[in-house]
Amino acid sequence: MPKEVFTVDELAKAAGMTTRTVRFYSQEKLLPLPAEFRGRVALYTNDHLEKLKLIKILKDKFVPLAHIRKVVAHPEKIGDLKKKLEIGGDTLKLLGYKPPLFSRAELAKKSGFSSGRIVKLTEAEFLCPAETEEGPRYSANDLDILSRLKVFIDFGFAVDELGFIPSQLEHLAKTFFRLGHDKLHQAGRGRPKTQKRIESLAKAHIELVGLLYQKFLRQAIDRHHEGQSEGG
Repeated sequence: MPKEVFTVDELAKAAGMTTRTVRFYSQEKLLPLPAEFRGRVALYTNDHLEKLKLIKILKDKFVPLAHIRKVVAHPEKIGDLKKKLEIGGDTLKLLGYKPPLFSRAELAKKSGFSSGRIVKLTEAEFLCPAETEEGPRYSANDLDILSRLKVFIDFGFAVDELGFIPSQLEHLAKTFFRLGHDKLHQAGRGRPKTQKRIESLAKAHIELVGLLYQKFLRQAIDRHHEGQSEGG
């Protein structure tokens, strides 16, 4: 029988996320208020759990938080939508979601970068605009990339010094896709190759790369500190 009430820690475990993440979604008003309190302990219900599971599915499919907020505002549709997404439905089509596209001028205004610098970053393949009849159109992902790049540029990095990042990541992505496609083809004999399986593999790859990068960066920092200590 499904559990009817959860503490925040129990809710997080049942949803497959951290307690900190649950609290973040609560602060962002993606979750309704707790169903009740017992003393100072907040208690949540299966409705909260189902909403969190849907949020996790959407986040895993890279749907922006702003659009997730619109989706969860309609609790009567959550159960049906979650089922469709779990069996590999087309996320964007199911949600009626059309990712925003920006002209170079709009991207410059939103990001704080000059149009000239945006052109240079596009040539360096940090940004990948879609070519349309109206000219290049940039995505929300490009805007996110610029917000991260700003930290490096403000720190004093030149674009040329960072150029190795997209080239090496592009090589990694192409290698992974080739190997992943071969494995899916071999494992898929006699069974359909669903979008869900492909997205699951891509998500695991992204998480693995992120974890390994953090590990190697931490090792490099630790070795630097050890060298300084020995030199001192």
